[in-house]
Amino acid sequence: MNKTLIAIGAVLSSALASVCCLGPIVLVGLGIGGAGLAAGLSQYRHFFLCLTTVLLGIAFYLTYRKRKVTCEDGRCELESGSKPMKRVLWIVTVAALGFATFPHWSTIALRKAVPVEQANMETVQLAIAGMSCTACAVSIQKSLKKVAGVETAFVDFKESKATVQVHPGKVEKDVLIRAVQTAGNYTAKIEEN
Repeated sequence: MNKTLIAIGAVLSSALASVCCLGPIVLVGLGIGGAGLAAGLSQYRHFFLCLTTVLLGIAFYLTYRKRKVTCEDGRCELESGSKPMKRVLWIVTVAALGFATFPHWSTIALRKAVPVEQANMETVQLAIAGMSCTACAVSIQKSLKKVAGVETAFVDFKESKATVQVHPGKVEKDVLIRAVQTAGNYTAKIEEN
């Protein structure tokens, strides 16, 4: 029972360590805005990563330590945890590592192609601050695409910029800035061409 709770705690703490990146994607995917809470937890990332490490360390110790097994014939052997227990621990460890490293490999998993400019569209460039990984760019991009009058939106994490194509005269630029802020703890400003 203790090992199960420790394993669950390790996976949860590793997920919380990356909630700043995972949270906005999940919330936007569900159609829920205001992922600022998830982005606000990014300041505690190091704490959650340390907690994950400690909990996994305890789980490995409890699983692999040698303990005496009393036998009826008087011989005693030292044994560690069972094979199924060890398999589950390694599955939990891989899951925890996947969550904990998500901000680093999300760049590969969430890469998007740059949209082609369309005729009869106005292009708006936004400078965006506060993104910590590609997952942030994806949540901002989805939020921008929900704005009425937006034809396409592309957010470049590396450049910290968004390129939004809108129907001329149909979208107020302040609405685009609010859409970026709705996606999480981000700020945006219009760049003049």
